[in-house]
Amino acid sequence: MNTEEIKRKFPNEFPLLLKNKKWPWIILGVIVIGIIYLIGWFSVSKPEDITKDFIEAIQQGDIDKLEDLLTVENNQLSLEKKHLQHLINYCRSNPKYYNLLIESLNFQVSGTVPFSLSSDNTLNQNQVNYLSNFDIYLKKHERILFYDNYSLVLRPYKMMIQVTEPDVIIKVDGKEVFKSTTNNNIYTSKPLLPGTYEIKAEKDYPLVKLTKTEMASLYGWQNQFYGKKIELDKESIRLKSGVPGTEVYVNGKSINQTIHDDIYKLEPVSLDGNTKVQGVYEFPWGKGKSKEIILSENDNQVDITPNPIVSNELQTQLVELTNKFAKELTQARNEKNADYLTTTDDKMKSIISSSLSFSSYELELLGTRIDLDNATYEQVGTSKYKVILPVEFHQINKSNEEFNTYLISYSYDSSTKSWIVSHTEAHLPVDEFKGNNVVKTEFK
Repeated sequence: MNTEEIKRKFPNEFPLLLKNKKWPWIILGVIVIGIIYLIGWFSVSKPEDITKDFIEAIQQGDIDKLEDLLTVENNQLSLEKKHLQHLINYCRSNPKYYNLLIESLNFQVSGTVPFSLSSDNTLNQNQVNYLSNFDIYLKKHERILFYDNYSLVLRPYKMMIQVTEPDVIIKVDGKEVFKSTTNNNIYTSKPLLPGTYEIKAEKDYPLVKLTKTEMASLYGWQNQFYGKKIELDKESIRLKSGVPGTEVYVNGKSINQTIHDDIYKLEPVSLDGNTKVQGVYEFPWGKGKSKEIILSENDNQVDITPNPIVSNELQTQLVELTNKFAKELTQARNEKNADYLTTTDDKMKSIISSSLSFSSYELELLGTRIDLDNATYEQVGTSKYKVILPVEFHQINKSNEEFNTYLISYSYDSSTKSWIVSHTEAHLPVDEFKGNNVVKTEFK
């Protein structure tokens, strides 16, 4: 549009424009400011709109949209997609938390009182503080000459983990963050974003490495503070031995512990089937061992009494002594003459001799069974040692077949390294003669 056209269309205003040439610029400035205000109006984040967008993003699982909506104010924290995914997952699996979160945002927007907290539209101060200081809050950004803007901000958490002993390592999401000492057993974290964190406490013990894992959900805690006390679960087993002074072996190695009071509590220990225990004792005639026992969760107590039958040589020696004694006793009873007894001590021989005159025997010895699995050890004083074995005599007495069981004591002479029968006692077998190490002898 040229000057003549302006003059024809605006005959009254044209002289004024000629006098003040600044007016076009003023008008242009007003137009520009108006456009800026319009842009600001359409781009402003209204609290009710941003809350609605947040709800939709959670319901739809839209991580990208959440990333645009949520911010953090702590420069040490970085909002990552994993935090957003944790938030979506937690809201979906915990509807109570999700509802409180939405009620908190609505309360911040309009002061709406959640019915879940109050049925009469009144809240106490604690409830007001709880809703106003929930995990996500609406932050108002004041802009001079423009409309105020709003954003959703995640409040950071503090986490405190307490352990109950020194040398416990604490890991958060696989990263070591703390090791306890005698004087310091509490770990306090740096600010953390709301989320789900794996907390692992672990400690190496002489017999086992113990680990305990907890999942910490940093959502909905008052004042954004999470505290947890972790105590390592120490599985234990009671070890029993009938031989005082039994040394405890674990997985083939001594742990430098002995059983003196019949029972020893072994802990901490693994009961997952990978731990073997055994009792070992140095008898006057050699080192004896119990069977190796594999520990399992079903065990409360195991017996690791060392077997005093320490070698095949000793086994043969006691079997031969037992069979010789059985034959001599049979002959002494039949002929009522204790002089046939060469395998007993004098006291035992005297006791048998005094009983011969009161009984009449017509015995035929057919055989013996000796239970070496159930051998027991006994120490009398400081210098007398005994092994006791369940022994069965198979014999015929006056045409009647008999199976008589005795507990026979064998005394050991450490100076001559020899054995002798010192006592017999009638016995009713219960669990004997059921193992693999029962020696049976038949006489013909």
